Amino acid sequence: MRNRIITLLALLSAAFFAQGQGNWNQFDKLMSEGSYKSAYALAEGVYKKSNASAERLAAAYHMTQAAACYQEDVHDSAEVRYRELLPQLEPLEKALCHAFLGEYDSALAYSEVLQRTPVERIKQYCEGGKGENMTP
Repeated sequence: MRNRIITLLALLSAAFFAQGQGNWNQFDKLMSEGSYKSAYALAEGVYKKSNASAERLAAAYHMTQAAACYQEDVHDSAEVRYRELLPQLEPLEKALCHAFLGEYDSALAYSEVLQRTPVERIKQYCEGGKGENMTP
């Protein structure tokens, strides 16, 4: 159980997926400059325009991250957004979405998918070297 939770936390550090990498580099730049509203607008644009559910989940995550820096109560809108996406997601993304919602038991329902996920898929999203020797 402990290993599963550690794996889930590693997945939680996955702020985004491979799609839209350029958008997220720009997002990171705006966040580091303190331009939180602009970063939110960038992520919101991706969220509204994308048809890919994984990219929409990444955008929703980024919107939550930016909004947390300048909005007082970001949790309600983030929860609605994540719940809206859940039915559209593939199993790995569903596990992440449940984790974003704090529903760890639901996320662990996808343990087989998490176990089959190559480390390379999440390694780049793990801080420091924490994920290098970890397998889901």
